[in-house]
Amino acid sequence: MNLVPWKGKKPSDFVHGPLASFKVEMDRLFDDFSKWHLLKKGPEIFSPSVEISETKSSYSVKAEIPGIDKKDLKVSVSNHFVTIKGEKKQSRENKGKNIYYKETRYGSFYRQMPFESEIDKSRVRTTFKNGVLELVLPKRRSGKSGSVDIKVK
Repeated sequence: MNLVPWKGKKPSDFVHGPLASFKVEMDRLFDDFSKWHLLKKGPEIFSPSVEISETKSSYSVKAEIPGIDKKDLKVSVSNHFVTIKGEKKQSRENKGKNIYYKETRYGSFYRQMPFESEIDKSRVRTTFKNGVLELVLPKRRSGKSGSVDIKVK
């Protein structure tokens, strides 16, 4: 029995037979895709991180949206969905400066979250403080359905 050095190897590296060439081509395809993704130019997509919790009577959503003004946020509730839209605008303070390193993301974002229970749109509460949007979404008991925009406070 011959021993094969394991360093740098994956179990799939030992595939032999008719599937070996297929495996090589698939690895090449995904390697090429990942390299293309890293080299792409232009702004990256910004998507806020969210934390969703539930109680017997309501849902709670916390969305981290640092660096955005509340006037640039739009929250809408439609039956079983909550949508958060907004735009994080790029600062113009860097005019005339050579940027050495930049990880900040800018642009429009859209985040839609589904919920099992229908939401009572008339009792939704919002707060936006220190870059965190908090929504309290009471579950609907009964009544008419529809869609409504919610003012961010």
